[in-house]
Amino acid sequence: MMRILLCLFSLALLAGCLPERPADVDDEKVSLLQVHRADIQAHREGAVDALLSTIPQDMIVAGDGHVFHQSRDQVRQFFTGYLEGADYTRYEDLMVPHVEVSDDGTMGWIISRTAVERTEPDPGGGRRARAFTYAGIMAYENRGDGWMKVANMSSFAPDLDNAELAALAQEDQLVRTSEDHGVTRTDEERRARVFVLLAGGKVRTARDKFHAALILDHTGLTECDGESVSLSAENYLLAHELAEQALVGGEEDARGLAAASIDRYLGFTSGTRK
Repeated sequence: MMRILLCLFSLALLAGCLPERPADVDDEKVSLLQVHRADIQAHREGAVDALLSTIPQDMIVAGDGHVFHQSRDQVRQFFTGYLEGADYTRYEDLMVPHVEVSDDGTMGWIISRTAVERTEPDPGGGRRARAFTYAGIMAYENRGDGWMKVANMSSFAPDLDNAELAALAQEDQLVRTSEDHGVTRTDEERRARVFVLLAGGKVRTARDKFHAALILDHTGLTECDGESVSLSAENYLLAHELAEQALVGGEEDARGLAAASIDRYLGFTSGTRK
């Protein structure tokens, strides 16, 4: 009996000395990527509690030449103010996030780059548009009950107005205000280029949308049975939608264009005007 007990005791000691079963790194990478995607959705929905679900009592943040600690309460305070009244029109990855997990499954990190477009309250009581690109790295620790953020380094770059769209809009105005304009590109060619830029996601800022709307609103006419008919009335409707978005984004020059474009659309489709 004593010999059996000694054998069992020896086996127990050996089992205790065996290395832990290695983590399934691929599964943990998928789990970590799900946390990243849940954060994007939480931003879109303004869900502060969802964002805090992976925030510990203390984390390290680096950015703009500074390194500091943030408590969970400080993170809550920041996101409560940042998300209040915000509406996101875009929040998406610009690259497949780079995800790594340590061999033992206890540490992980994600390098990501995302495009963000949102409108938010401004101090004057109105609303303003913001568009920027975020790039950063988030470090995580797996404490046995899921991934928790422990450190973050972030960088932000504001979106700039599209210079090509600005040039197209300038041409559009020159051919209508100057006889000696020297512009060789036609309205049709400018519209075609606007559609390419729209399809490529290059019409981003409020000014971009105003310029695109201006060009589309000048879709030409043709004669049919003695009546003027638009070459594409839908362009006026798209111009109206873009001008409305530009106006919401703070582009006051778009106010008159938003009204004129919907008036033109209705005039060439239903025969009525606002």
